[in-house]
Amino acid sequence: MKQKFFITLLVLCIIGIMALDFFGGVLRDYISPDVEADYPDMVDTEGQMFLRLPRSALFQNTDGDFIYILSKSEKYPEASYIANIQYIDIAMYDDLYIYIHMGKLKENDYVISNVYDSIMDGVRVHIVN
Repeated sequence: MKQKFFITLLVLCIIGIMALDFFGGVLRDYISPDVEADYPDMVDTEGQMFLRLPRSALFQNTDGDFIYILSKSEKYPEASYIANIQYIDIAMYDDLYIYIHMGKLKENDYVISNVYDSIMDGVRVHIVN
């Protein structure tokens, strides 16, 4: 009797692990914060080159202005991104955009442009665009 119970329990555990592996990405997407992401535009403003991002990409805390740069994560089996804080110096801004000196931020950095949930440094995010 005990042997049947343990075999049944073992089979159920294996099926559960397989289901988590199969559906894990969907579950992680469901619980991860939803964000939009894009690459910064390179623009020439009055003879100077800047990287332009929407104002919705800008965040602030007591340490200053920052954006979230996305990096690929090897932690999960499916393709996923982790949000990393990058402090920036804003050269100028208008009603729609912020303009950043090239340096810390590069044109090929994948940046969060809009957040639908609260996020923190180092969290996995779900890209919706």
